[in-house]
Amino acid sequence: MTQLDELTTIEALNAACKDTAMEVMGITLTAIDNEQIELHMPMTNAARQPYGILHGGVNMLLAETAASMHAVYLADMSKEIAFGIEINGSHIRSAKDGTIKTIGRVVR
Repeated sequence: MTQLDELTTIEALNAACKDTAMEVMGITLTAIDNEQIELHMPMTNAARQPYGILHGGVNMLLAETAASMHAVYLADMSKEIAFGIEINGSHIRSAKDGTIKTIGRVVR
């Protein structure tokens, strides 16, 4: 497993996702900087609810993944650890196919 204080590149953050929910769902980090993070996930049958559209729980997985990965990227992990403790959301759009793009932005 990668040391948390070494998670400062896209490659290192993606490598840290081996054997996790992110790997199972095909979530990959595609861009990150001090202001935002971008994740991509292919729409597969594993991400669908019974009516064939994106499962709302997968939306929450993407949101939590973006928030936690960005917090880890921004934090000085030699002094503190970052992880999510609460999440809620409103589903404003769904999907049936293609690539799901998630963008998380820092709120200051």
